[in-house]
Amino acid sequence: MKKFIITFILLAGIGYGVYYFYFKKEQEVAEETQKYQFAKIERKTIQNMITATGSLTARELVEVGSQVSGTIEEVYKDFNDTVTKGELIALIDTATLDAAVKSAEADLMRQQSTLKRATIQYERFKPVYEKGFLSGDDFLTYEIGKETAEANVKSSEASLDRAKRNREFAEIRAPISGVIIDRNVERGQTVAASFNTPRLFIIAEDLSLMEILANVDESDIGQIKNGQEVRFTVASYPERNFEGTVTEIRLQPQVIQNVVNYTVVVETENPRRVLLPGMTATLDFVVDEVEDVLSVPASALNLKANDEMAAIQEARRAEMMARREEMMAQRQAGGGGGENTGQRRQRPEGAEGGFAGGGRGGFAGFGGGNGGEGGR
Repeated sequence: MKKFIITFILLAGIGYGVYYFYFKKEQEVAEETQKYQFAKIERKTIQNMITATGSLTARELVEVGSQVSGTIEEVYKDFNDTVTKGELIALIDTATLDAAVKSAEADLMRQQSTLKRATIQYERFKPVYEKGFLSGDDFLTYEIGKETAEANVKSSEASLDRAKRNREFAEIRAPISGVIIDRNVERGQTVAASFNTPRLFIIAEDLSLMEILANVDESDIGQIKNGQEVRFTVASYPERNFEGTVTEIRLQPQVIQNVVNYTVVVETENPRRVLLPGMTATLDFVVDEVEDVLSVPASALNLKANDEMAAIQEARRAEMMARREEMMAQRQAGGGGGENTGQRRQRPEGAEGGFAGGGRGGFAGFGGGNGGEGGR
């Protein structure tokens, strides 16, 4: 008898364990899945947007170089300095260039003297030749001498102009007004302009108006238009939204890892200079927009075949049933809604009925099924 009781207790314990782990757990999971969460239907502006990334850049960047070789004597501007067009920003040692100008001036004076002597001889022997006292070959010598002297004077004038121009090139001046965003020159540095023009400075025209070069996928580029509104954020100000406008869609494709993208230029204002060249921007191109429409959170939508339903979580089934019975009682008593007016609730898949309607204040725009009066 004692052995029988022990065996019975063991079997009962095993049976309870099986019941708990297979049936009780399943029931708890089922109850967990039938929790609901309530969200109000509100009137909002709904937008259809295309997301892309891009980098900020100044509207115009100018690289400033040197057209003459020499040693940097002075550097007058540094990073972030504001410059105006024509302002002196660096100077190359001019000793050699000044000597070249003086040499060209002396050569010009010499050629002018030669021309003067050749002109005097030409004018002296021309009447003699015309009277026949001088042969044509002899007179031709004087004529050619005069023309050669004239050509030499012109050549010397050009050489002098070139020497003066090179002297002017020693003064590095800003070609545009703007801000220096890069400097690659130091005092005492030797600049060699024999082959490639060295880059000394980079000047951004105006950082109060900037551009974003965005990469848009080929599947979305057809929806991008000039003048389209754009919203974007940058990592430095994640909570702040900036606005811009599409100004150009470049036709040249950019193929990156076998993915075809197109460059879209977006113009944006930057009055406080918080946006800097090189920043990465995450852009939303506003393709379509409707204002003042009824809306629910996107996370509350369960899309099914030929149906759209608003998903509800985090409310117990008993509470939902009690609310539904309360609203039914209100309708039978002539009530017109209640605290749930303007709300929409949906039972989980497989539950009885349709939506738990929100009285006459409920909306049918998000509903399927034949729930309460608010769900019709």
